[in-house]
Amino acid sequence: MKSKKASMSADDAARSRNIELAGAGVRSRLCKVGYMRPVIFLDMDDVLVISREFTSFQVISAFKAQDLDYPELWAGLVSPEARFNLAELHNEFQPEYVISSNWSSYLSQAQLQEIFQRTGLSFVAENMHAQWTTPKGTGSPRVTEVENWIVKYRQPEQAVLVLDDHESGWNLHECQLDQQGLVVLCDEWTGFTAEKLLDAQRLLRAQLRDEPEP
Repeated sequence: MKSKKASMSADDAARSRNIELAGAGVRSRLCKVGYMRPVIFLDMDDVLVISREFTSFQVISAFKAQDLDYPELWAGLVSPEARFNLAELHNEFQPEYVISSNWSSYLSQAQLQEIFQRTGLSFVAENMHAQWTTPKGTGSPRVTEVENWIVKYRQPEQAVLVLDDHESGWNLHECQLDQQGLVVLCDEWTGFTAEKLLDAQRLLRAQLRDEPEP
């Protein structure tokens, strides 16, 4: 039986090497004193949660009943592919997270942290920004909520990524943030795929790329 490495095509090998080199450049920047951590605005539905069986309804009901002994829910809530890809993104960039999802209208920070811990996303729970959610208003569009947070809390030159989906984040498409290269929109019922991970890495690397020396 051929090994996975041996069966890799030349194109795949070159692509993997390019990704490794790009990631190494960012990791070297992470080691610099004074590095400012990026902020990721994280949606839930159609980014991490794509299950038709396990949804926010079951999650909210479990907290209301004060009964979190529901292993099937925590095992099936988050897409394994999305979890893996978000972990890859986190390992490279070490961001802080702001929850832009409407889940934060119904669940507290502590409850969301509990969800992340139970679904294999402890690195999100442990790295939520001090201002951990976008400001919510009745009927306020996602783009306005994100922009309001950025205006109030973003540090100068701080890298930003908005990780959302085409349905709830439809108004992010071709907005100013999108035109600035700060938005990745996932497809409904598909979530944060490997393709979207590459998009996210490319946009964050572009923001964090060191300026050429004179």
